Amino acid sequence: LSKKRPAVVMSDPSLLSIKKIKVSKSSFPPTDNKIQKPIQSKLFFPTVSKNTSDIDKSSFCNKIVKTEVVISKNANNNDKKQMNLESYVPQKESNIVDISLLNTNQLASYSNYDVSSYCLQGEKLKSGTNDHELLSLINNVWVPDKCFQFPLTGKSRKRRFLLKWLDDFSWLCYSKIEDGAYCLPCTLFGTNLPNKYALCKLFKEPFNTWRNAVKVFNDHEKTVDGLHIKSMHCYNMLLSRAKNNSFPIEVSLDSSRKQCIEENKKKLESIVKTIIFLGRSDMPLRGHRDDRKYQGEIGESSKNTGLGNFIELLNFRVDAGDLILKEHLLSAPKNSTYISKTIQNELIECCGNAIEEVLLNDIKKSKYFSIIAVEASDCATIKQLSIVIRYVDLNSNIKEVFLCFFECKTGTSGLSIATNILETLKEFGLDIRKCRGQSYDGAASMSGEYKGVSSVIKNVNPKALFVHCASHKLSLVVGQSCQIQQVKNLLEQVKDKTYFFNFSPKRSNCLKKYLLPGQAKLIDTCRTRWVQKLHGLDVFFDNYSAVFSAFEEMEDNNLK
Repeated sequence: LSKKRPAVVMSDPSLLSIKKIKVSKSSFPPTDNKIQKPIQSKLFFPTVSKNTSDIDKSSFCNKIVKTEVVISKNANNNDKKQMNLESYVPQKESNIVDISLLNTNQLASYSNYDVSSYCLQGEKLKSGTNDHELLSLINNVWVPDKCFQFPLTGKSRKRRFLLKWLDDFSWLCYSKIEDGAYCLPCTLFGTNLPNKYALCKLFKEPFNTWRNAVKVFNDHEKTVDGLHIKSMHCYNMLLSRAKNNSFPIEVSLDSSRKQCIEENKKKLESIVKTIIFLGRSDMPLRGHRDDRKYQGEIGESSKNTGLGNFIELLNFRVDAGDLILKEHLLSAPKNSTYISKTIQNELIECCGNAIEEVLLNDIKKSKYFSIIAVEASDCATIKQLSIVIRYVDLNSNIKEVFLCFFECKTGTSGLSIATNILETLKEFGLDIRKCRGQSYDGAASMSGEYKGVSSVIKNVNPKALFVHCASHKLSLVVGQSCQIQQVKNLLEQVKDKTYFFNFSPKRSNCLKKYLLPGQAKLIDTCRTRWVQKLHGLDVFFDNYSAVFSAFEEMEDNNLK
C-alpha cells in the first residue's frame, strides 16, 4: 500500500495520531494484473467539541481523501498475508487541519502569529533573520486573553492548559492550533544551536501533557547547559539591543550603507536634471574647454569661455541656492565629482536606456506594431538605417516613436537590411510575429517584389503588410511636377527675386519699407527638400505686394 498521507480536515487544536487498520487481502477481488488505482473515501465528523467556538466553522465539512491501493496479481483468497491500509481515524471529537500542510502566510492569517507557525520557519530562521524580523515575531506572537476557553484533553477530558502558567513562566507561549505549549526563545533561537538539542521538549514539538506540566517547565528552565539557557541568552541580548538601540555591527553597516546611497542619490539629482534639461532643449553639453582645470570657482560664472552649457548650468544652480550640489562639488574627491565628460556620456546613456524602456513597455502593451524604416547617407557618407515603430496605445492614440539608428555594415541589399531589422527587433524584445505592417520608400532594395526588404520580412511574417511610404510618394509627385514648364518658370522667378533682394543691402532696405510688421524677409527655396521649398514659396506669396511696390519704387528712382 502507498504510504502517502492524505490531507484531512479536522476540528481539534491537536493533531491526530496515525493508526493502521489491517485489511485482509480477501477484501479485494482477485486479479491477474498489478493494478494501482486511487480509491476515494469520505471521512465524516458529525460532532463538534464545545471548546472550538473560536475555530473557523467553515473547516467542518466532508472532505474526500485519496488512498492509493496496490493489489498484487498473486493475491488470492487463500493467502494468509495481510496488507496494511494507512488512514487517519479520529480519536476525539475535535481535530483541526494538519499545520504541516499550511504555509506561513496561511498560518499568519489563520492564527495571528501562532507560535507553532514559527516552527515551520525554522530553516528560514536558521539561514539568517535580522533583528527587526525577530522583534516583530516576538511582539506579535499570539497570546490568549482571559476569556479564552482552553480545550479539555486526556482520557478523562478533565485537564487543560492554565492561563496562569504564562505569568509564572515568561518564556512560555500557548499554541491555539496545536493546543500545546512552546518555549518562545527556544523556537526562535534553537535552530542556530547544535543538533543535540533537536529533541528537546517545548522546542519543535508542542507539550500538552498537562498533568506534569509545571515539573516539565521547571526542568526545561533550570537544565544546566541546556537548550533553554543558551536560547534565553540570545533572547535577552536581542531585547537589550532593541532597548539601547544598538544593533549588531552588520546591521549598523547596512544602515550606514543605505544612508550613503540615499545621500549620493541626492547629489546626483541636480547633475541628472541638468543633463535632462539640456537634452530636452536640444542644447550641447560640452564646450571647447570642458576639463577640470578650466572650471571656474564653484557657484560663479567662469571667466574662461568655452566651458560648455553643462558646467555653466551647474554653477548657476549653486548660485541659485543648491546647497547639496555646492557641498558635493566642494568636498568630493577629484576623481568622484561625477561631472567629467566621461560621466556625462554615461549619464546620457542611462537616460536613453530609461526612455527606451518606457517606450518598449508601451509598445509591448499595445501588442501589435508596424515598422517604418528609411536608409540614407549622413554627412560622413555612412549608410545608416533609421527604424521607427508605429502603434496604437491603450488610449487608442496612434503613436510613432524612433527606435534606433544602425549602420549598414553588411551592405544595402534587401536581404542585408532585412536581416539587420530582424536582429534589431529581437534585441529590443519585439516579436516580429506581432508586426502587422511595414512602410519604406520605393527603392528596389526596400520595396522590391522578390528581393526587397518588404518581401523578405513578409516571408517571415505574412501578416506584415507592406505600404509604400506616403511621404515618399508625395515627394515623387512633387519632383515630377517640377518638370512642368510653368512650374519651372515659377520656381526660377521666385529664386531670382529672392537673390535680387537678399544679396544687396540697398535693395533689401527698399523692400523693408513695404513689409508689414511681423512679415519675414524672402527665403530661398531649397532644391532638394520640398518641405523647405514650400516654406519659401509661402513667404514669397505673403510678401508679394511688398515686392511689387519695391520694384515700382526702384523703377521710378532708377535704382539698380
